[in-house]
Amino acid sequence: MPISNFGTGLQKVLSYLPSTYGTSLLKNHMLRGIIEEMEKQNLPEEMIATVKDTLDCNPQFRRHVVSVEQMIMVMVGSIVLLGVLYL
Repeated sequence: MPISNFGTGLQKVLSYLPSTYGTSLLKNHMLRGIIEEMEKQNLPEEMIATVKDTLDCNPQFRRHVVSVEQMIMVMVGSIVLLGVLYL
């Protein structure tokens, strides 16, 4: 279920969890072809951005859009941290 369907309070709490960004990375990967096709069809950029926001392809942390590179760093950092804590 897209995070955008939840209330603002729950959205803020979920933005602190690394799994939110892992899920967004998967969605970006799976929808990349569809979004590229929408761009080839010359659909309005505003419409494409709205679709991406609705499907949580552009997650926000404290009102700033998190880039794909930042999501990858969050995932790598959490894996390393949890790996160190486990060992």
